[in-house]
Amino acid sequence: MNDVRAAFFVIRYMKTVIRYIVRSKVFTKKYGMVLSDYRQESKYAVPIKIKRKGKPQEEESMRNAKVKKSNKILAAITAAMLAVTIGGTGVTAFANNNSDTYECFSFSGENTSRSDFRRKDDTSSSWCNCYDSSNSEAGFYIQVYGTSEHNNTSGSYCGRRSYYFSEDTTWYMWNLVYETYGDCDYTAAYLIASPQGAIYDDFDCWWSPDNGSGITGDEQR
Repeated sequence: MNDVRAAFFVIRYMKTVIRYIVRSKVFTKKYGMVLSDYRQESKYAVPIKIKRKGKPQEEESMRNAKVKKSNKILAAITAAMLAVTIGGTGVTAFANNNSDTYECFSFSGENTSRSDFRRKDDTSSSWCNCYDSSNSEAGFYIQVYGTSEHNNTSGSYCGRRSYYFSEDTTWYMWNLVYETYGDCDYTAAYLIASPQGAIYDDFDCWWSPDNGSGITGDEQR
């Protein structure tokens, strides 16, 4: 997940650089100056006065057309940079439900705690990160459930194991929520957390039913 955010940060930075390059070209063309000559302090760098022709409305129309053309070029460059940047980081972008949702799993003894349900869009593993807790020595287990009723009470277990979490733990969790499970077609996933023993602690987590890295198995980070 962090690799994807880093890739998009690089793309945003490069778009800014390209925008400034385009503006500098427009400035150079408008005022007839060779900027590189000025940087070199050449005595031949003399401003050239350009006579404008045409009516103001025609000039405005031409400027708008140039702006649109520049925007199209910028969009094409951005798309190419996206492919190169993501390819360079070894990250594959997936159009699935991989945005992060905050969930606090709270335990008062041996009770279970449930996340809200979220739509499942593909066969990638569900993802969860526990980043903080009221007790760093305590832990809990998570199982992935699926539902076709769009609630977090009437579903069934769709995984193959329980995943142990404590503070600073991340898991990609294999499941069959998206596939047909028994006689049901599940369209949403949710998590059920069980404490390790009788504990009275809270665990702050982020989770998503799909992941943007294309991982389809069990993987701990």
